[in-house]
Amino acid sequence: MGRGEGVKLLFETKQDFKEFQKTGICSYSGCLASFLILRVLQYLKFLSLEDDSMTFGKSIATCMAKYAVFSGRASRSEYWWFYLFTILMSWGASVVGAVTVPYPESAEMFSIIASLVFFLPLLAAATRRLHDTGRSGWWQLLCLTVIGVILVIVWLAMDTEKSDNKYGLHIPAEKGRQFRE
Repeated sequence: MGRGEGVKLLFETKQDFKEFQKTGICSYSGCLASFLILRVLQYLKFLSLEDDSMTFGKSIATCMAKYAVFSGRASRSEYWWFYLFTILMSWGASVVGAVTVPYPESAEMFSIIASLVFFLPLLAAATRRLHDTGRSGWWQLLCLTVIGVILVIVWLAMDTEKSDNKYGLHIPAEKGRQFRE
């Protein structure tokens, strides 16, 4: 198996792989590691990407367009793809800081700035994601405790509430991207 073939197995089609390559967001090894993590989560049934039309790029566009929108609902894939994007951007900013700044104390500023830029949209996306599971966004305050972090992660990974709730209408996912088993 050649260098590119391992990554291509993580995508349904070669076109999906080429679209991700065009984003230029991560290096080969970062791309491989990130998608291996997503595949493990999917295999363990914590993250189901089946029957969902939200792609990596579409989730970034949606979450950045709803930068500070705390109402409505967000699908599981919308939240987790955007979360992956924020992690990759933070890692990328750390690398840029380490390469360009000669003082290690100042190098972390790039990562801190990236984290601050994406804090509000990630908080808004998590609130909408919790709304999708039928919970208030205020439950994120549990992240201030050690046990609460685990509980919030489980809620964020739960399946969508299949009916309308007080946070919005249920919109069934389109039959789009189907992953191989």
